[in-house]
Order: sequence, then C-alpha cells, then structure tokens
Amino acid sequence: MRGIYTRVWSGCAAGASLFGLCAFPAQAQQAQDSGPQIEQVIVTAQRRDENLQSVPLTVNAYTSQTLQANNVISALDVGKLDTSVIVQAVDGNVLPFVRGVGTPLVTMGNESSIAVYLDGNYQTRLNPALLLLNNVDRIEILKGPQGTLFGRNASGGLLNIITANPEPGQDAQAKATVGYGNYDTIYGTGYFADSIGSDFAFSLAGAYNNQQDGWGHNITTGGDVWSGEQEAIRGKATYQLDEGTRIRFSAFYARMDTDQGQQLQVQGQKQSFPASSGLDPNDPVPELPFFDSRNDLSNEFVTENTGASVSIEHDLPFATLIETAAWNQTQENRPLDVDTTQFNDYNADFNDYASQFTNELRLVSDSRSPFQWTAGLYYYQTNQAYDPIALSGPGVGIPDGSQLQIYSRLAVRSYAAYAQGTYEVAPKTDITLGLRYTEDDDSGYGFQALAIPGSPLIILGSNSGSKTFSEWSWRAALDYHFNDDTMGYVSINRGFKSGTFNLVPFSGAVKPEILTAYETGIKSEFWDNRARLNGSVFYYDYQDAQVNTVPAPGILDIQNAKGSEVYGLDVDGEIVPMDGLTLKAGVSLLSAKYTDFPDAAFYFPPPKGMGFGLAPPVSMSADGNYLSRAPKVSFNLGAQYIVPLAADSSLAFGANYSYIGDFYWDPDNRVKQKAYGLLDAQISYTFPGDKYALRLWGSNLTDEHYYANEFESAGPQGSVGTPAAPRTFGVMFDWSL
Repeated sequence: MRGIYTRVWSGCAAGASLFGLCAFPAQAQQAQDSGPQIEQVIVTAQRRDENLQSVPLTVNAYTSQTLQANNVISALDVGKLDTSVIVQAVDGNVLPFVRGVGTPLVTMGNESSIAVYLDGNYQTRLNPALLLLNNVDRIEILKGPQGTLFGRNASGGLLNIITANPEPGQDAQAKATVGYGNYDTIYGTGYFADSIGSDFAFSLAGAYNNQQDGWGHNITTGGDVWSGEQEAIRGKATYQLDEGTRIRFSAFYARMDTDQGQQLQVQGQKQSFPASSGLDPNDPVPELPFFDSRNDLSNEFVTENTGASVSIEHDLPFATLIETAAWNQTQENRPLDVDTTQFNDYNADFNDYASQFTNELRLVSDSRSPFQWTAGLYYYQTNQAYDPIALSGPGVGIPDGSQLQIYSRLAVRSYAAYAQGTYEVAPKTDITLGLRYTEDDDSGYGFQALAIPGSPLIILGSNSGSKTFSEWSWRAALDYHFNDDTMGYVSINRGFKSGTFNLVPFSGAVKPEILTAYETGIKSEFWDNRARLNGSVFYYDYQDAQVNTVPAPGILDIQNAKGSEVYGLDVDGEIVPMDGLTLKAGVSLLSAKYTDFPDAAFYFPPPKGMGFGLAPPVSMSADGNYLSRAPKVSFNLGAQYIVPLAADSSLAFGANYSYIGDFYWDPDNRVKQKAYGLLDAQISYTFPGDKYALRLWGSNLTDEHYYANEFESAGPQGSVGTPAAPRTFGVMFDWSL
C-alpha cells in the first residue's frame, strides 16, 4: 500500500504541474516585469515571521482576502479549502480533524487532539461565534504533531486564528459588512482601528448572526428547529512604551444561543420507543425527513465565553523577549432530550464551566542571526466542571419529579520548557532541532446524588483521583534549497495529547495519546512566481489514541486505542495563468487504521424481541478498522476570475468544490458517512472607488445532506447525529474606509 502512495505521489506531482493544482489564493499581486504573480504569505508556524514556502513542515495559510473571496465567514468553513481538514462545531465548541486525527466529542476534561489558538493563545474551548469576526488577518493550519514550540502540546496539529494588530502611527481603518440570507438570516460585522498620538493604537471588532427560521420542523411542538443567534465583540490595543518595548492587550466576549447541535436519529439506523411510552419497543421509530425532529424537550443551548490577554515585547540586542498572559472562561447550559422522541422519558441538563490561565515567557533570536532559535517556559492551568449534569424522566429509573445529578471537577496544572533552533550546516542546507518537556498534574473528584424535591441530596457514590503525566516531545528536520524557488525537507516530529480523567461520571485516568510523524515534502514556485506546488508524504505511528464511547445514556467514557497507523499524501498548488484568473486544486489520500485495539466498544442491535436501538457495547478487536473521520480520498477545485471595469470598479466570479470521501464515525465501523461534495459560488461587484462591494453567494448549492457529528449510545437512542447545514445563499454589502 505504501508503494501505491509513492507512485501516486509521483503521478500527482507531475499531473499537478500540468493541471495547475493550487490552494485558493488571495487576489494575485501584479509584478512590474513578470506579469501576474501568486501572493507571498507570511506565517508564524515556527513562532516567528517566515515565508510560507521556507517552512519545513506542512502548513496551509489563508489570508483575509482569500477567506472573503470564498465567502468563508467562519473558520468552521476552512475545511472546504483544505483537503485534509474537517472542522465542525458540536455543542458550541470547535472540533477540527486533520489527516484523520482529532477528538469527536470534547467533553469537560477532554481536550482536542488538534489544538486551537487565537493569536497564539491556546483555547481549551473556543466559541464558534468568535470565528465570525472580520478582523481575521489569516488562518494557519499546521499538520502533524506540534510538540515543541506551541504552548499546549498537540498530537495531530493545530489551528491558529490570527487577527490584525492595531499599530501606533497607522491611519484610521474601518470596514463593515451587512447581509441577508435564506432562513431569514441577518448577518453583520464591523471593524475600526485608529491611533491616538504616535505611541498608542486600538481596534474594535464585532459580529452578529441571527438565523431566525430553522432548517426543519419539530413534529411534536410544531416549531422550527436548527436556528440560532451568535454574537461576538473583541477589542485590541497596542502601546509603544519606548523604541524597543511594546505592550499589546486584547479582550473578547462571545455568546451562542442555538439548537444547531441537538441530536437526531441517524437516517438508516433503527431506534425504539422508550418503554414508558406504552408502545411496542419492537416497533422502530418512523424515520423523519432529514432536518425534522420529534423531541419533546428543547435542545437549545447557550454558550458564553469571556477572555483577555496581555503581551509585553522587549527588543534586546540579540533577541526579543516576549511575556504573554491570557485568561478565559466558558459557561455552558445544554438541555438534552436523550431519548430523542416525543415522550418525556429520558432528559439531561448539562450545566458546566471551564476556566483557564496561561503564562508564557519566550525568547526569540534576532532575525539577522545565522542561528535562528526560540526558547521558552510555559504554564497552563484549567479548572473544568459539570455542576451538575441532571438526569430525569421515567427512563432514568428514579422517582417522578426527582433528578439523578452528576457532579465532577478536574484541575490541571501544566509546566513546560522548550527550545528549538535552525542552523545552516552546509550551503543551502538547514537543520532544525527542537525539544520540549511537559509535566501535567491532574486532580479531581466527583459524586452522584439523588435530588428529591423538598429533601436534602442523597449521595449515591463518589470518587476522586490525581495523576501526573510527563512526556518529552521533539522535532528534527533537514531541508535543502535546490534553488531560490524549490525546497525539499524531511522531518520527524513527536507530540502528545495529555492524559485525563473521565468526568461523566468521574472515574479512572486515561493515558496520554502519543503520535510520532515521519514526513518528507517539497515546496516549489515556478513560471516567474505565477505557479506554486507543494506536496508531502507522511507516516504516523499513533499510540493510545483517546476514543469516546457511550456505554449507556448519560455516561461518557474515554478509552485508549493502543496502536494505530496513519499514512498518506497531501498535494496543494495554485496558478495564475493570466491577469485576473486564479485556479486552484488539491488532493489528499489517506489510510488511517487501528493496529492494536483489542477492547474497542462494538455496538449491535439487541436480540430479536428485545426492542431496537443498541445493546450495551461488547469489547472486541478493532484491528484493521478505520479511524473516525478519515476519508481515503478528498479533493477540492476552485477558480476566481476578476474583470476590471471602468473607474477602478470590477466584477469577480468565484467557485469552489470540495469533495470528502466516505468515512466511518466510530471504531466499530458500523455507521458510515457517505461521500459528499460541497459546491460554493460567489459573484461580487466592486463599485468605483473601491470602497463598496456587493456580493451574491451560495453554499452547498447542490443541497447535500450529511452529518456534522455522530455517536453511538447503548439503549433506545441508538445512533444519533447532528445534521450539517443545507443549501444556503444570500447577499452581502461591504464597505471600507
């Protein structure tokens, strides 16, 4: 199989050169002598400003112009532009998957295998409303373990959302967008930045999105489902204390109030009526249209996030010293109709919160030094809790009107020291070495109680525990510049996702997951910088992957898959064949399988005569089964054409098609997501003077029905999922100062 990938890599590289494969660029930049050129993108993948093409690892970056040209109003949609990335939002949190590695259900205490950062600050739980803000400068996606330079160790990669910094002395900047779309959706963003004197600058960004009509209907209540409201605001300030010292401050607030995360029976999977309904449990619940619900309980959840950070940068003769402290807090309330029927049989009410504080001291060498290095100390602290999860209804097996309450708390204190350096060991040849030591101290407790109105809590059981997880992670890379426009590299990276405890209810510790990645790649530009082709081949040795299971309604467990193997190919490129025309395409081939998972949870329908739904899981070997959300093939194609008109006006046409091959949701490979393709298009007119623009856009124009998430649960619920968005379209009006 690896030989096949080698041959495919060679063929794709050659074919890509001919066909013009590319990652969707921002508008081409005009060179004085060479005609149109692709945009040069600066990234911070190694915690310093570098050209994308000179970084010896797989990283894709999408600028604000690129995102707007593709109507990517949220980072959740960036997966349409990157063939090996799936980004979803479940229960008000961002869940990325990169090359088949990710975390399908981010419960309290269970962080993502793909770390999410906002301006370089790690986010334990990121509210999707923050991704609507229009002050995004670029989005960077780093693929493979990030175990050296970035704050919170990540086994599979990271998503870094970088917003614009206000700079003292800059002229005032302002831009705004208002829009309207189907499902009676109102959309608006705004951004303003200005300087006060020569040493202080500030900015303010806000966003609001209100989808007032739902994608479907609730046949029990008669109301709409799949609607919601999001709002976010973020302020930043920069103070130039003296010639070599800068202070940057930011603060944000975000709120999401929506039911676009509720659970519905997955089509094609049988579910039974609860025993309390009085109906025959051997008769399956009739299947509904894709977006319709029969829940008797509203699944509308509210998530609020508040945060702030401060960074002090001081220029030394040989390096820059950076001290950054950041804090944020998440509060969530989520009612859940566990039985997903019109009967009030089994309900849950999740009341949870998380707070975090990070502090990093980093020293970055001068960019003119022949030895480029970064060293630092990092501290991370989080407190997460369910306070409580309240279970109620006849299906819980407790007295009417009472609740079974689950309380859990987890505290994590993490300490790390790291260093990485790059040195030219021979002409055109650089070596990069990095090392990091991380120690996490986890402790927590939990108890279960019966709450009967008018009576004190009856404690049913309790548990507590503490454990220290310590790991070394490292990176080694060798890159060679064949010429000014072509670089090849090989690398070995090791990263990990820390261990944790189960919190629903509180129970035993879960091992850290460790991933060692071997990668070789090439980055090239040619045809006078009018074309770019980047590709990489990789192999992952993935140990103790943390896998979610639901052995019974209201119980969530995490178990370790002892061994897994992932390998594949990524190719991206772009070409500007003529003024105004940009073409792009990309392909990802992936094989991701368990190699040593003897005790995986396998779910089956109960024996005939015992009802439908799913029986409690059976421990079986999943060796040879595919990892979750790991499509064998995915690709995207796109084009943008800008037609200049009189008086500096223009007309732009853009389209993007992304294809995700079929994949399995769970380790038992019982439920498969069929392959789907998403077609997006946009037409925009920029008025004379370049201050106003009108855009007509459409997403998922072929109205594909697919799921954003799925999980299996023992009991009548069976397999439930969260539908992804249907066809949406609308109009946007942009203004800039």
